Amino acid sequence: MTRSAMPTGVCPDGPRGPRCVASKGSVFLAQRAGAPMVPLANSFKRRKLFNTWDRFVVPCPFTRGVIVFGPPILVPKDASEAVIEHKRKELEQALNAVTAQADAHFGR
Repeated sequence: MTRSAMPTGVCPDGPRGPRCVASKGSVFLAQRAGAPMVPLANSFKRRKLFNTWDRFVVPCPFTRGVIVFGPPILVPKDASEAVIEHKRKELEQALNAVTAQADAHFGR
């Protein structure tokens, strides 16, 4: 795998939130890199849920887990500010959808 093809993960709601609201940073990064954004979420059968702004989750040892991927979201290199905002909302909706799917797997 070449250096330019290395997969990268980004937490799109940023280090300070708000929770479940995607920031434009991920969209700008995808635009400049020419790479698709692939929404994904995970959930675990047994977990410790922290009472923090982002509701940080730590899976319990030996628990079962699931990872759900959504379809890739492409951002054109020449995207206008309106297209960037549209892609941000599309990412946010896709992340919320895969999170709901992952949690539903364990009855949440």
